Amino acid sequence: MMWSHYADGHRGFCLEFDTSYDPWISKTFHVRYADTFSYINPVDIIVEPAGDDPENPLLIASVLTKARCWEYEQEWRTMHLQPNTLFGYEWRALTGIYFGAAMPPAHKEILCLVLHGSPTHLYNVERDEKGFALRATKVTYQPYDYK
Repeated sequence: MMWSHYADGHRGFCLEFDTSYDPWISKTFHVRYADTFSYINPVDIIVEPAGDDPENPLLIASVLTKARCWEYEQEWRTMHLQPNTLFGYEWRALTGIYFGAAMPPAHKEILCLVLHGSPTHLYNVERDEKGFALRATKVTYQPYDYK
C-alpha cells in the first residue's frame, strides 16, 4: 500500500537506512494516531515555540499526529529546527535502495551510476503473480561499457 501512496504507484524507490546514525538517533519521532484533531492554541505558538522535544504538546498536535486510519503505516518522522537548510546524513547510513516494480529502467540506471562503488545494496521489487505480496531481490549493477 505504501508503494502506491509514496512511490508513484511503484515507479519510485525506497531508501533503507541504518538508524544507528544521526539524525535518526536524536531527531526521529514516532507518529501518533488519533480519532480527532488536536487543539492548538495560537498563543502557545508565539509564547513557546515547539522545539524538538517529542513530548511537547504543540509538536505532537501539529506534526506528529495523523488520523487513525493511517496507523498501519507505523510512521516515524525525522525533523530538525534549522529552516532552509539541507538535512544530511552519514553516507554509510544508506544501506539499501529498493527499486519499485514499475520503476523506469533509465531511472534505475541513474541511481546505480550515482551509487556505483558504494556499499549500498540494490534491490528490485517485484509483484507476486498470484497474490498481493511483493518480493525484493538483491541485484548487482554492472555499468554499460560505452566503448
